[in-house]
Amino acid sequence: MKAPIQTIVATPRGSSQLKTLKVLTGIRNWNTLMRWAVTASLREESSPPPFGKDVKDASSDQQESSGDTAKKLKPDEVVSVNWHVFAGDYSDEIAAAFWIRHRQEVLKSGEIDPAEHFKRHLQRGLNILEATIRNKGTHLALLELVIPQ
Repeated sequence: MKAPIQTIVATPRGSSQLKTLKVLTGIRNWNTLMRWAVTASLREESSPPPFGKDVKDASSDQQESSGDTAKKLKPDEVVSVNWHVFAGDYSDEIAAAFWIRHRQEVLKSGEIDPAEHFKRHLQRGLNILEATIRNKGTHLALLELVIPQ
């Protein structure tokens, strides 16, 4: 199945959140945290907000959506992975879940660039993961997001 995006570049805020999540959870790989974030967002019924529309993302994420911010950051300040590293053995499943959701949202809201839409899901998912850990006080709470009850 076709990947919605070839290289996933987190927003500046997302990169910071990933670094925090890595420390809080002990999970060493960006791809695992990013995969959990995207799947957590896809589970939500609502559409992820456009960059700059969510109060939590209003800082510099609007610039990142055009690609300008990532180019100004130092290489060690931005988290970037290609699709195959991100998705691993679950490439087809994650792509299928995204494309199904993308199509539903296009029918409801109009045309959305797939790469932009994917980045919105990543950012909302990172917000969900960070809030879950901060509210519940333990990284074990993330299991509730990724393992169906």
